[in-house]
Amino acid sequence: MFKNPDGIQGSTAHIITSKIKQFEALTNCKPEEFFYPSVLLFDQPWLLHLVNFNFEFPVDVILVDDVGIAINTFTEPFRKSSASYIRGFSSVKMVILCPKGFIMDYKIAKNETIIELTTHEIFYNYLVEEWKNEYGKMTIERLEYTIKKYVGTGASRKAASMQYKLMKEELAKKIKKNKVYTLNFQEEDEVKLFFVALIINVESINRVFGDLQDFVQEYQIEGNSNGKLLIICDMTYPSDEIDKVIINCLRPLGLKERNDFVVAEEVIVNGRYEDCCEFDISYWHKEHPQLRHLDWLESICLEDGNWIWHK
Repeated sequence: MFKNPDGIQGSTAHIITSKIKQFEALTNCKPEEFFYPSVLLFDQPWLLHLVNFNFEFPVDVILVDDVGIAINTFTEPFRKSSASYIRGFSSVKMVILCPKGFIMDYKIAKNETIIELTTHEIFYNYLVEEWKNEYGKMTIERLEYTIKKYVGTGASRKAASMQYKLMKEELAKKIKKNKVYTLNFQEEDEVKLFFVALIINVESINRVFGDLQDFVQEYQIEGNSNGKLLIICDMTYPSDEIDKVIINCLRPLGLKERNDFVVAEEVIVNGRYEDCCEFDISYWHKEHPQLRHLDWLESICLEDGNWIWHK
């Protein structure tokens, strides 16, 4: 719903809450498939969120702050280059990607238009998508029935949220017991570092816990490994997921930072995030600045990214 000084208008929208899908945005979307706005709804608007802006057609963009005001609008042009073009957004609750002409048609005015997601259908879609992302489709029918029952009878968002929370708590133990957590394994010794990463020495896991697969199953960890390093990546910093692993898993096992594990941010050396991050070629062919003086890990920053390997 768009509130302007001269009236109120509404539009159907597709809401996106998954971090991965938010980053992908309209990647691989064709012009003939783009009818309605896509709303990238950030649950932590104060963090930096990266979005792939490699669109195959011009797109109207609306930035909305946490109180619902359209703080900026612009049209993102079609870029013929095949190079990645990444934009970063912070202090923004929503990034709304719209068909070209949408801003003019709906009279979206910078610092004047108030945007609200008020329909039950949008809120219902939000809950369903979040449920799918977190737990898969095994209980989606029950979720759909329960939430539709609430929103269909005009219940408040708070009531629907409470029911959603109860369902999650009810199924958490069963899902934890039944889900098999696996790692993405690679044979190469060198591992490329992306975004923010928690890097754990597998030898330390073997010493204090035992088998690596038993470890990831016990602590419900998903990540990448080459058998010598366990890497857990996140797109945001600080990362709640990485903090949880450190606080609830590594420290209770007696593992020490830098002796057994380390957290490092990707050093931007090639300008692929040039619109939102500074990059410095002085790091080329040098050790990663956060990974120096480690007995168990080596690193190098090259033109094609940051690389790490076990000593």
